[in-house]
Amino acid sequence: TEMCLQEVADMAISKTPHPLSLARLRGVLNNYGPMLNIDQRSAIGGTFLVDCCKARCIKEGTILACIKELIEKYGASAAVPATEGSSYQRITKKHNTLPALVVASARGMVKVVQYLIEKDPSMIETTGSGRFRLMKNPKKSISGTYTPLEFATMMRDAELDHGATKAELNSINQCIRILTA
Repeated sequence: TEMCLQEVADMAISKTPHPLSLARLRGVLNNYGPMLNIDQRSAIGGTFLVDCCKARCIKEGTILACIKELIEKYGASAAVPATEGSSYQRITKKHNTLPALVVASARGMVKVVQYLIEKDPSMIETTGSGRFRLMKNPKKSISGTYTPLEFATMMRDAELDHGATKAELNSINQCIRILTA
């Protein structure tokens, strides 16, 4: 499972030559399966779901397809967060965890947020700890321990402060509406 987690994490951060796609995810899971512990954290703390949500330069539709595959075919739980640091360290406080819903909310991934809430509505109230770079000014970021709604709201406000237009913030505003419904 550890080697599979590492391959998925590598695809999530790789722009080329092998970025995350549903076909690549399926290939890696089939290569290492069928006895994968799908909710296991990697040695550096990542999970399959959170690493997919963190994928860089990947369309939201691809991320959603990968998340659906993990949840519906492999039984991944949206409630299992990634952790800061080694998975071998014991999680003793909620402040060092990062659920997939927090990542999707902070990044303004509307369809992913909707899907994760449909799968586990209680996740709206969970907190996660993380740092997310602004789109308008990647040198700036928002960090801390917040609920998905708080992260999304802080990201929107910070983006506005750095010159984002309302049109550019449509997706994060949609996420905020979903999280407050």
